[in-house]
Amino acid sequence: MSKITVIVPVYQVEQYLRKCVDSILAQTFKDFELILVDDGSSDNCPAICDAYAANDTRVHVIHQQNGGLSAARNAGLDWLFANSNSKYVAFIDSDDWVREKFLEILEQESEKHDSAITACDFVRQMNGETDFAEIITVPACAEIPAEDFWCERWSCAASACYKLFKKELFASLRFPVGKLYEDQVLMPHVIFQAKNVFFVDLPLYVYRYRDGSIIHGRWTPKQLDFADSQERQIVFFDSLRLYRARNKALLNYLCAVGGDLRLIKKTPGYGKSYAQQLVFHAKELKRKYGRDMRLPISHETYGAHLISHPLIFHWFVWKPYRLLEEIRKICKAGVCCAKKRIK
Repeated sequence: MSKITVIVPVYQVEQYLRKCVDSILAQTFKDFELILVDDGSSDNCPAICDAYAANDTRVHVIHQQNGGLSAARNAGLDWLFANSNSKYVAFIDSDDWVREKFLEILEQESEKHDSAITACDFVRQMNGETDFAEIITVPACAEIPAEDFWCERWSCAASACYKLFKKELFASLRFPVGKLYEDQVLMPHVIFQAKNVFFVDLPLYVYRYRDGSIIHGRWTPKQLDFADSQERQIVFFDSLRLYRARNKALLNYLCAVGGDLRLIKKTPGYGKSYAQQLVFHAKELKRKYGRDMRLPISHETYGAHLISHPLIFHWFVWKPYRLLEEIRKICKAGVCCAKKRIK
């Protein structure tokens, strides 16, 4: 049996699927099996998957009714635990692709350090951008505590991609079905099973940014799932007393609320119910974690989002600022009075 199982959920990506699969089959590390999960695609993807399976014994295809990305990944995991004794599992999205040493380097570092999770960096490929030159440099691999990895490399940590996992991490875990940002819900439970993560500082994974993708398309109520995922993270991290990670989730939640409120106002037909729902949850979190939610507007990544809606601006920027100004005035007045008395 193969040492690594690669799971690729496939849905309506006929234009990109061959690039993805070809990049996997061209890996310098050969001891792997590829599970293509056709999630009810209505384009030519099912036939493409079957053609690859007919030409390469490492490729297995699962055809199922459309259930979403989580359901497709879960089908791959269920197949893995029922039919394979591979040691590792990796997830690759069907519109992305990987460098030819992706599996080789991650497997090599995983074996060297006996790591439960080995991750790599990634690079974004915009629509129309040409392919990138292959990497030939020797990788630098560093051991990072799980909470540091989550807080400092969040964009990498929060995704199921860019990593090689020991299979047993998913023995009792599956992706939540029916949710966007499903990685955001599951990955904390996976990452924090491991005390440390080994990180390869090379962009071995190429993430294709598509304007029409689920995440980057037009705003819909499903986008509220991101705020929901951050609420779940807050509860999870708080239960483990991982306060840095919890505060990271708080910051992400604030940004999501600010962004969603701004977009709801610009999206016709959705009324006030979604905005009211967001405001209600924000108030509840402010009540419970108010001290931690007073974040500086100067934060390098999220400052713009904090001022994107008057409510967020009032709670977390203007009120603290005015309070500081009042304190400064009081202190200044006290100093002036003291000087007069001395004179």
